[in-house]
Amino acid sequence: MKRKQSLLLIWLSLLIVSMACSLTGGAAEEPEAPDVNQTEQEDVADEQAEASEEVEAEEAAEAEHEAEDMSEESQEYDTEFPLPEDVQNFTGGGDQVNFATNITVEEAIEFYRTIFAEIGLTERTLNTAITETTFSMVFDGHAKGEAIVVQGVDLGNGTTNINIRFEDV
Repeated sequence: MKRKQSLLLIWLSLLIVSMACSLTGGAAEEPEAPDVNQTEQEDVADEQAEASEEVEAEEAAEAEHEAEDMSEESQEYDTEFPLPEDVQNFTGGGDQVNFATNITVEEAIEFYRTIFAEIGLTERTLNTAITETTFSMVFDGHAKGEAIVVQGVDLGNGTTNINIRFEDV
């Protein structure tokens, strides 16, 4: 079970990185992975390319969905997810969004913990994973019956990429 969770976390992290790279035109620096040989790096690059294609298809499908607003910040975007004040390169809509922001990973974590707690959602801490440059959190209690997954990655240029979506986790 731990191995499946680890693989899922790795896959989700790769998904976030690939989405971040596609938003910045590949200008973002990838964080160095300790103890990874050249063959593994090439495998990761191949997986990122495949994940990027899948994300683009999912984003196109998700853009068709409409949703109610959960916060004032999201009113100018087609999403019900709360958004920080500084949103750049917004894509998606409805049940899945991706965007960049100038807030740090730590600030993003605090923002979503606070705002989701205020609206009555509960963090599923078993699924929370936080490093210096990435985070992944799951929140339960939404009326749709699905969990809200929030993931972010520091792009290394003062920008954090954030992906939020409904998911049956």
